[in-house]
Amino acid sequence: MSIDDVGTTTEKLDKQGRLSLGPEYKYALVLVTHRSDGSLVVEPALAMPKRELWVHRGEAGKSMARALDQARSGQFVDGPDVEADLAEFEDD
Repeated sequence: MSIDDVGTTTEKLDKQGRLSLGPEYKYALVLVTHRSDGSLVVEPALAMPKRELWVHRGEAGKSMARALDQARSGQFVDGPDVEADLAEFEDD
């Protein structure tokens, strides 16, 4: 077992080939990966609108991946100087 595994159970599929994962997964969206060794991996999933897919593809996707890697490793930049920006809008 890997460190992320929390247990293994033996389950029986019903006559229509369905597997019940229990009430905590009611209406859940899952990805089912069919592996070449015959095993199945079932993972919880989220869906996104097709119009947002561009964020994960091409240059935008590469940029997003870099940003996430940097955030995971604690690489941050200082934010803007909001006080200085607001001062530009103050009346004299």
